[in-house]
Amino acid sequence: MFVTSHPYWLDNRGVANTPGCVGYVNNPYFPSSYTGPAYSIWSDPASPSGSSSQGAQASRFPLQLSASLQAGTDSVMLDWMRGSLPTATYAVERSTDGGAFAAAQVTVLNATRATAPITPADLGSSLSYRMVETAGGVTARFDPVTVTLPPSLEAPSGLSAARSESGTSVALEWRDAPIASGYYVEKAGAGGTFERVATVTESSHTVELGAAAAGIHEFRVVAYLGSASSPPSATASVTLPSS
Repeated sequence: MFVTSHPYWLDNRGVANTPGCVGYVNNPYFPSSYTGPAYSIWSDPASPSGSSSQGAQASRFPLQLSASLQAGTDSVMLDWMRGSLPTATYAVERSTDGGAFAAAQVTVLNATRATAPITPADLGSSLSYRMVETAGGVTARFDPVTVTLPPSLEAPSGLSAARSESGTSVALEWRDAPIASGYYVEKAGAGGTFERVATVTESSHTVELGAAAAGIHEFRVVAYLGSASSPPSATASVTLPSS
């Protein structure tokens, strides 16, 4: 990664061991995956001795790219540090299971954060992301970071059910699944068949019972990602007394 906090000046003469030259593109200040022109890197913004022209200024390239799964969502969170030039532009590339990198679909949240979607086809895969920065006419690609997805969706856990004092509703709460677009809430009478009663994106929901029959009412929650679904959670139940 580009670890210096100072801007450097580039010169395309490629002259080694010249005063002021701090190395070629494989020096410690540039990433090993740099694919820009074969510039030398100069620590002095003044033109080096014998140089006919000053090269373009290189920004401090993005540092500390991280990729993480956000529980209860269907995306990977990407965070990075901006370079030092306000005119620099950024892009994200993705590779699946060590394949070729290609432009990634992302939703930009701010100047240093974006989310990349997860689909059912991605389950069980290793997803690698890398930053691409273009600044001063130079494009650089940086070492990737990788997240590995589970082969299938995990069931939500920790489901609890609490009946309201009036007995007309039940408040459900559970812990987010590691990956999920949302949740299906299902309900059954004691020993009966579960039926879907709600589709939600949060890890809580209130089920209105209305004039439900007395007895035991069971609930469970299923996480979903597109067309993929998790196994159901453990059940939670409430008992409505006879009127």
